[in-house]
Amino acid sequence: MKLKALVFDLDGTALRVGGFPSQPVIKAVFEAKKHILVSVATARRTANSKKILNVFDLVSPSIIMGGAAIIDSKTGEIIFQNVLDRKIIRQVADIAKEYPGEIFMGDGPILDRKKDFEISDCPIIYLRNPNTEIAEKIADRLKDIHGISYVYTPSWIKGWIDINVTDSKATKKHALEKLIGILGVKKEEVMVVGDSFNDFPLFEAGGFKVAMGNAEEALKAKADFIAPTVDEDGLAFVINKFILEENT
Repeated sequence: MKLKALVFDLDGTALRVGGFPSQPVIKAVFEAKKHILVSVATARRTANSKKILNVFDLVSPSIIMGGAAIIDSKTGEIIFQNVLDRKIIRQVADIAKEYPGEIFMGDGPILDRKKDFEISDCPIIYLRNPNTEIAEKIADRLKDIHGISYVYTPSWIKGWIDINVTDSKATKKHALEKLIGILGVKKEEVMVVGDSFNDFPLFEAGGFKVAMGNAEEALKAKADFIAPTVDEDGLAFVINKFILEENT
C-alpha cells in the first residue's frame, strides 16, 4: 500500500541524542513533506520538541512527552493530553526521592531528587538516573504502581539512564492511534522510524516499521527494514528509498 504518512522519533533517529539534525536529514524531511504527511513522535518536552519541529517546519501534529501529548507542530498548542493521576505522581516522586538523580514533571524545572521539592500535575515524569543500577532499582519499584507505563530512554547526560513515566494509556502507541485518526490515514499507510525502548509502542501502532542501525537489537527484530545509523543519516536514507523514489 502506498505510504501516506511518516512518523519518526527524534533522539537517536533524526539526530544524535541531545543534538541537532544534519543537513541531509533536514533536506530529506522537507522533500518528504511535498508527498506525504510528516510528524514526530518523541519523548521530549514541549520546548525541546519545538526547537526541532521548527527546524523541520512541520505542518501535521506531532507526539511529544513519550505519547502523553499531541501538539500542533506549528504553534505548540496541545491537541491531546493525558495527565497522570496526582496520587500516582506522588507515588513515583516518593520512590525517586530515595535515590540520587534528577526529576522533572512535564514542562517543569529539573529538580534534585535528594532535595525537597513539590509535585505538580503533569502528563509525564522524567527520572534521570546516574547509573544503570539505580535505574533498575527504581524500575523494580515502579512495577508495583498500577496504571502507569514506564520506559528507559537515552539520557542527554553521558553515562546516565532516563526513565519516563506516563499513564498506561499514554504511550507512543496510544498517541499514534489518535494521530492516525487526526490525519485521516490507515495504519498500513504509516511508516514509523525509531531506535529506542520507547519506540516499541510506536511499532505496535505503525504500519511499515523501520529501525535505525543504532537501534536496540530487540527493536530491530520487530522491524520491516533496518536503516543505516543516525551517524550515517539513516532517516534521510529511508525517506529517499521509500518515499522520494516511490514518488518520482
